[in-house]
Amino acid sequence: MGGDVDVRFRVLGPFEVLVDGRARSLGGAKPRALLAALVIDAGHVVAADHLMDVLWGDSPPERAHSTLQKYVHQVRSIIDPGRTTDGDRVLVSSPPGYLLTVGPDDVDAARFERLVAEGQRCMAELELERASACFDEALGLWRGAAWAEFADEDFARVDAARLDNLRALAIDGRAEIGLATGRHAELVADLEATVAAYPLRERPRAQLMLALYRCGRQADALRAYQGFRRYLAEEVGLEPSPALQDLDAAIATRTYRFCTPFTLRR
Repeated sequence: MGGDVDVRFRVLGPFEVLVDGRARSLGGAKPRALLAALVIDAGHVVAADHLMDVLWGDSPPERAHSTLQKYVHQVRSIIDPGRTTDGDRVLVSSPPGYLLTVGPDDVDAARFERLVAEGQRCMAELELERASACFDEALGLWRGAAWAEFADEDFARVDAARLDNLRALAIDGRAEIGLATGRHAELVADLEATVAAYPLRERPRAQLMLALYRCGRQADALRAYQGFRRYLAEEVGLEPSPALQDLDAAIATRTYRFCTPFTLRR
């Protein structure tokens, strides 16, 4: 990123712009939405027509182009202080629209994705300590729902869902490592919270059952399965997978004796 001013963007929670470490106000809903749309496609040219659609949908004002330029100027006054040429700017004019130039650590979501990928690679190679550290650091970047105020907007909805899915995978991976390294007692409360946050996901339910069982809480593990089975039937009309049914049966008959990592991928 050009110039001496450090500019960072945080989207894993309320949308924030940090300039030299300080959160800065963008002055209103329209400039915030404009910059959010640019951050989602950071490193790529975003057409002015798309930005106008983000700002006004099917009802643009008569002077939409000039109003868009006004908002661009407003954003630049915050993130490009003192920069007068596109060679130095973070927000660059690039036909047919604008380009937000960022470094590898300038957007928290990009750093999060790299850490999750590294954690998954380390899991595959059974480097569990390093994998756990990656997942911890990745999840520590979250301050709330991804894209918070924009999560229901057309331009951000897909990215918000994608990031939340990656977050779930990181949570799963960290719990899997905990189970594999015998920290089941520490995991129960976190897994109960995960199950509450992702009630339709099977993997955290399986992890909770295993953690409870390994803590000597067989009855609670069986209740966790039955609760999931009822929820699935009521909400989506489905049964748990054969793998989870087998796990329930093994816990019920006390024939489950060990936990290897990475067995339940769903």
